[in-house]
Amino acid sequence: MGKFLLIVFCLLLPISTMALDYTFPGTTWETKTAAEVGMDAGAVNTAATQLGGSGAIMRYGYVIKTWGNGLGAKTDWASSGKPVFSFLVWKAIKDGKVPSFETLVKDIYTTETFNEKDSKITLYHLAHMTSGWSRGEQPGDAYSYNDYAINLYGKTVFHHIFKTSGSTPTAIFQSELSMLNFEHNPTLDASKVGRFTNVSVGDIGRMAHLFLNNGNWNGTQLIGKGDMAHMLSQVVPASMPLSTLDGTPSFDSGTLGGGDAQNAANQGGLGPGSYSYNFWINKGKRLWSSLDTNVFQGNGHFGRENYTVFPKEQLIVIHYGNTFTNSQMNTRYSSLVNGITSNPVEPLNPITADTSTDTSTTTPPDTTSGTDPVYLNIIVSNDVAAGYGPWFSSMENGDNDVTHRPTLTINYTNNGTQGTKTYSRPIGGDNPLMYFIADDQSEGNFYDKPDGSKYQSHKYGDAMLIKNGMNRIGFFKCNISDLPPNSTITGASLKMWVDTHEGKSDAIVINISRCLVDWKKTSITKSISNYRGTGITDIPIEITSQQKGSFWTWNWNANLVSYIQEMADEIVSIQSQKEKNIPTIDVHSNPFSSGLSISLPDFQGMGKLTIFDAQGTKLLEERVNSSEVFNWNATNRPAGVYFAELRFEGKQIQNKLMLIK
Repeated sequence: MGKFLLIVFCLLLPISTMALDYTFPGTTWETKTAAEVGMDAGAVNTAATQLGGSGAIMRYGYVIKTWGNGLGAKTDWASSGKPVFSFLVWKAIKDGKVPSFETLVKDIYTTETFNEKDSKITLYHLAHMTSGWSRGEQPGDAYSYNDYAINLYGKTVFHHIFKTSGSTPTAIFQSELSMLNFEHNPTLDASKVGRFTNVSVGDIGRMAHLFLNNGNWNGTQLIGKGDMAHMLSQVVPASMPLSTLDGTPSFDSGTLGGGDAQNAANQGGLGPGSYSYNFWINKGKRLWSSLDTNVFQGNGHFGRENYTVFPKEQLIVIHYGNTFTNSQMNTRYSSLVNGITSNPVEPLNPITADTSTDTSTTTPPDTTSGTDPVYLNIIVSNDVAAGYGPWFSSMENGDNDVTHRPTLTINYTNNGTQGTKTYSRPIGGDNPLMYFIADDQSEGNFYDKPDGSKYQSHKYGDAMLIKNGMNRIGFFKCNISDLPPNSTITGASLKMWVDTHEGKSDAIVINISRCLVDWKKTSITKSISNYRGTGITDIPIEITSQQKGSFWTWNWNANLVSYIQEMADEIVSIQSQKEKNIPTIDVHSNPFSSGLSISLPDFQGMGKLTIFDAQGTKLLEERVNSSEVFNWNATNRPAGVYFAELRFEGKQIQNKLMLIK
């Protein structure tokens, strides 16, 4: 009787006490139902049907769905294997095989001769498609989705850093990644060096699970704790141009499969703003607008062979066989994510920066004041092609009239709470948010109304802009630093007072960017190009006929909203950097009038010091040593903002320089 009661008692234990443990696959993958890992089975099945081909979905280290030929299905994963190259370099750095991603590639080779241009190529350039290998541009000057450069990268990693023989790059799976317990004997190509030509869905899943766990496999940390976060944050700048110049490489590197300039707008050309250490990431351009910004992907054949990692949801989706655009993937993936019903397991190794060693930042700190403002810059100008434009009001009737002020509204959510921030022209003051200038008049003059009467310009041109045949320009500067940290931007709109010409439909051009200057009256010039920064290209807009003037509201599209999101993320990055004990570039006599000294921190190996102007133009680039003092003579440079950037040990730090005359 006692035994019977014990059995009954065990059977009556609540199911909720049967906790689910985070796991790593052993010789085989464990399976769970969708419900057991907190997902709706219908959403999972629908995703599998929509993706088609062969594939699998994993969560918390368990397989919850396979389709097609299942986990053992093998294929050529093409470019989706490229992030493994960069991961292996991070492992080599941790193991002491190479100093950093700033290591010159020529220094890794022993017999090949590199020409003068190619001698400047670093591992970082190869990881970001900016090497200029077989192209005409200098390393770091242009982006090109380049399979000749990637094959050079493969040879560098497999043959020269890890010393695998020319015929057996596959040996890397046993020599460096054996703890992953690859199940289906993955094979890498020998001539297309390191290409994942014959690898199973299940074994690709093991690599993705390693990435999801911050480079940690069941307690073994294969790379530095902050390296995975760094891999997913050093995106190619959105402003970097695409390569347009042909060139000749130092020697024949072969190709991983494609050309050296696969820069179609819907393919490799998406890289600026989206590509980081051979991963496609969801920051900057927001390739998948409905998904979390931390989502990242290995992508082959521009959408045919993919593994996508969702760190927030601890989810992995793998599929091959059908080609999808980013928009189609966004639709399918977001439906799957919406099928998550609970989160029964805490992440074991979340992807976070190692605050004890990470010295990376993508945003220059403001060293000239006690705050670090992040400004959004909106430029409104007439449509030159149309030859005319409407009248806009900054403050139609003077400083005390708040009725007609231009206003930017940003909608966001933060910790489940919806919020709104409104940015508009302040009343009075010497540094307003809106400026007007014209190519025929200086700011502060009287401008003609369409009926011939005058609008008075109050305090640097508060009245109207854009007259027929004149290149007048309006600037709207918004300090968005007060957005709550970790906010998700959901929408934005710009509202302005408009009066068109005699009932016509007028045309304007709007440019969105980061603010390049802290505007004062003395800093305003009449060239609009001086104020265009890294950001969204010109957007032509037609203003429909208005009657006696009225408000016009422009609702921003998803691309522009994602740009604000990127800036909001930078605010968090700046705040995080301030909380860390980060090595700095020590600048002597800043602000300065002609020359200054730049003291560099301690680091291993060689570093690269670059000085840019406020528009991002590279002014000089020098190889530097640890603790070196570098002197810069800026006698012939105009007054303004400059930036010094140091790259070392795969890290990046910057400092703001203020040149005054």
